Amino acid sequence: GPTVPELVRTAWAAAASYRDADMRGGSNGARIRLAPQKDWAANNPEELARVLKALEQVQADFNARATGGKQVSLADVIVLAGAAAIEQAARAAGHELAVPFTPGRGDATEAQTDAASFAVLEPAADGFRNYFSSASTLSPAAMLVDRADQLTLTVPEMTALVGGLRVLDANTAAARHGVFTDAPGTLSNDFFVNLL
Repeated sequence: GPTVPELVRTAWAAAASYRDADMRGGSNGARIRLAPQKDWAANNPEELARVLKALEQVQADFNARATGGKQVSLADVIVLAGAAAIEQAARAAGHELAVPFTPGRGDATEAQTDAASFAVLEPAADGFRNYFSSASTLSPAAMLVDRADQLTLTVPEMTALVGGLRVLDANTAAARHGVFTDAPGTLSNDFFVNLL
């Protein structure tokens, strides 16, 4: 099945499209599986397709066995898989961690998704996953701060996420730049220790 870094990359790709200014994007709707998001370079389309196929099977298995009308959306499965991956990465570092999870997301259909209107959410850069394209008009640092602002993150939250996503090996296409740890996929403070 998918690895810890793959699950984290998928969950982050789904969440990172969120813009607080107009409350568009994000994990709800599981639009990460639909055009145009499934094809964005920052989302590593080949890996994304493979991980989503595995998560769709988890969803189908759960929904086939669930009783009492219970069903799970793919959007919730993506978020829960990311949370479980972070918990596994913490265990690998010798720590027990319970990542909170609240269900209730739904899945959008292609008919509910205007690809042209969602295309404007495509990131030209995402400093959290060390992605920077030639379409970016600002510096990588400025684009990181802009993305953090769109996600309504505080400076400490932004800093923790950059370090955490690096050691979790969540860079786009598993790029090695800035992964300052000898144990990628393990939730540790190695990024900050080695940075300083």
